[in-house]
Amino acid sequence: MENNKETVERKMETRWGSALREGFVVVPRALLNRQADLGLESGDVVVLLNLLASWWEEGNYPYLAVRTLSTRMGLSLRTTQRSLQRLETAGFLARERMTRGTGQDAGAVVTRYDLSGTVHRLQDAVLRPVRRAPKPQPSKFNAGHRVPEPLTDTKLEGFKEVA
Repeated sequence: MENNKETVERKMETRWGSALREGFVVVPRALLNRQADLGLESGDVVVLLNLLASWWEEGNYPYLAVRTLSTRMGLSLRTTQRSLQRLETAGFLARERMTRGTGQDAGAVVTRYDLSGTVHRLQDAVLRPVRRAPKPQPSKFNAGHRVPEPLTDTKLEGFKEVA
């Protein structure tokens, strides 16, 4: 087993090089492949990815500040708050407010993000078939598609006819 782990690590290091210095995140492909089926907006997925990047142990949920999340993603504080609210309403996370620290920090309130809802939602999602996107229909703006000629016998009121 250890030999297999070393092989995987070498392959990852060969592929990513120095980019792995800050670590990596294990993300089930179902989160990306089934984003639309799960009703997730792109910003919601990025918020989840940032939370997952700080979740190292089962039961020890991340406690990132909303400002930290918004700064990482380059989004406004309010946009990040709305995304967190959508994720909580949809059952992907639960927020747990708690105090931490001792001494001067004893009264500091921290919000932990329980991500077990994300795990359950993804486990349920993989049991259902993937919804295939409908084949796109050509529009009048697509290259190579003929745009219909404008109607010439229609008169517009208030305009002079040019001969």
